Amino acid sequence: MKSNPLSTRAKEWIQLCDRRTTTTDSQTVKRVLQQNRIPVFQALIDFQESFGGLSYSFGSWLNHSWTFDVMMNSDMDCGIPKVFKHKDTDMVECLHSISEGIHTSGYMDPTGKLYFINSENPYPIANTIEELLEKHAIYYSLLRKQKQWAVRSLYESEVAAWLSNEEHSPIPLESRPGDCKWWQSRDGELVVHIDGVAGALYAAKAYAADAAVLRQHGLSSSLSLQGFPFACYFDPKKETVELENAKEMYGFNQRLYRTCNYSRVTVQQVKDIKEVPLYLSGQKDICVKKRIEQFWMKIPYLTLLEEDYDSSLIAFARQIGDDMILKLISYTADMTEADDRNRRTTAEQNVDRLLYQEYLRRMSLLMEGQAQGVSPLYFYPAHIAKLPEEDDIENDYCVIKRMEYSYVRFISKMALFYMKCAQQGNDAAVQAYRVYEPLLLMYCLGGYILKEHGFIEVGGGAFHQSGWRLLIGTEPIDIYRRAIQAWERRNWEHAMGQIKRIKWAEMSDEQPRASDEIWEAAFSRMERQVGIDLSEPVFRSVDEQQLWADLLEACPELRNLQGTLDCCICERYLRWAALLDCKHPIAVKYPCLYEPFIEMLHNGNRAGEREERTRRLIALLEQESMLNYAEALREPTVNDTA
Repeated sequence: MKSNPLSTRAKEWIQLCDRRTTTTDSQTVKRVLQQNRIPVFQALIDFQESFGGLSYSFGSWLNHSWTFDVMMNSDMDCGIPKVFKHKDTDMVECLHSISEGIHTSGYMDPTGKLYFINSENPYPIANTIEELLEKHAIYYSLLRKQKQWAVRSLYESEVAAWLSNEEHSPIPLESRPGDCKWWQSRDGELVVHIDGVAGALYAAKAYAADAAVLRQHGLSSSLSLQGFPFACYFDPKKETVELENAKEMYGFNQRLYRTCNYSRVTVQQVKDIKEVPLYLSGQKDICVKKRIEQFWMKIPYLTLLEEDYDSSLIAFARQIGDDMILKLISYTADMTEADDRNRRTTAEQNVDRLLYQEYLRRMSLLMEGQAQGVSPLYFYPAHIAKLPEEDDIENDYCVIKRMEYSYVRFISKMALFYMKCAQQGNDAAVQAYRVYEPLLLMYCLGGYILKEHGFIEVGGGAFHQSGWRLLIGTEPIDIYRRAIQAWERRNWEHAMGQIKRIKWAEMSDEQPRASDEIWEAAFSRMERQVGIDLSEPVFRSVDEQQLWADLLEACPELRNLQGTLDCCICERYLRWAALLDCKHPIAVKYPCLYEPFIEMLHNGNRAGEREERTRRLIALLEQESMLNYAEALREPTVNDTA
């Protein structure tokens, strides 16, 4: 098959790219593929002969990286490519892309067209490998000018107006008359790529040096701008940018792992999108909100304001030991920031979830024996307390009027109303107002509840509002003590949650080949490699028997797997989490050390495959350490050194 010629720009760029060692000889490639019953077609052979081993990245190897190699499988190792069959067409794995730490394989059909596979369906990447390389050569030329660009999707009408504007007179970047997809402004500060996808909402993408360039060309928008190559949302009017907290991200084996303290963050006073790489790499500091820690520091100093409540209600609350509920209501009334929504960390979401489960437990206990249906969002226990459903309590307590957020206002109003009824002698109302206490604490800690299309999102998960009983907490908890405990040992709680999510019932009954003593020795060697001294007192303080008991309580299925690699990984993972909670300096430096092994357990596979994969991971970790993402961004790439 005759390939399309590459432009001079693309050829010069390819000369600067890395080449991994691989087999490119056409006869050898053909023979190996045929021996392994892999479909062979000329476009695939030409691809490997011309571009096999080609590797490059934009931004960083964890951000946007590409590797072209038929003799490499999706485990990012030398091996036999996978085959995807779509209808009557065989597609062969030939390239590997990493975007924001997520690995995706690319496949080629017999015509040379390239695809990604998503949900068992092929999605075109490019008509030819040359077309893809031409596109990436332009990306490279952009990043030679500056390390971060503002990106905006354009409508067809905007593209047509810009191309026909004589004042701007865009220049084609391709020598294809009548079919040019890439155009740039005369000063090179704006590049537009026309997608040409029929029926798509947007017709093109604009890459601008900054927001001012878009305004100059009549392409500004009220929406936030995205970023390339580092994903972000930049609002030039508010001077804010939302991006990832790179300090809590770690790269290893072409994958990205996040700690339980990771979340997206919003940085204030960012005037230029060019500053994004500086924040991600740690050259400029990111201020991360610590809502839970801030609240625990304030809690001893919370007071009851006489202007918020009448003196008789304060006296009643103190007498019965529920004055903290009134303090929580006053605290939420004075909160000036909205909830963080998708900026909650996994550790924070865990605290939100356990508080919400306790709320559901209290609610279900109060509703026990009641035939009337109940909504977990708007809980009205008025018929239980035999009280009217409507009561204008806002005029009695100005603290309610001070609240900006409607749902916090609702639960505060309910708690106050039933506490007032309890003060007046209604015994049923005592249990009613206590139902809302976990929700009040959750909001004080920065949590949130979101309802959309019948689903309730809270604590990092979502459930249909009709299925709330499945989330009820099993045992009553002291919400203050338990929330503090969950936060102080958040790495342990996160690790236990990860272990619970493993599909143990689907694990094969295949007998392990190696004993747990062999694996214990291998993991100990790996830990010593990163600097751990196993004779330290902190290791003796970890109760191994209690650790195993906790594991069995969380996952009873592990009883049948005792002495296997799977159990060894889980025990080591929990012990490492305990070291993190103790702030052990080595564990803090490598917080995600055991995440690749837990990821492997999540992916299932047979016992023999897991053992082989574990050996490879341990060997890799002994050769190269996990690298913090911010540090990785400070490493030079082809774009920096060209």
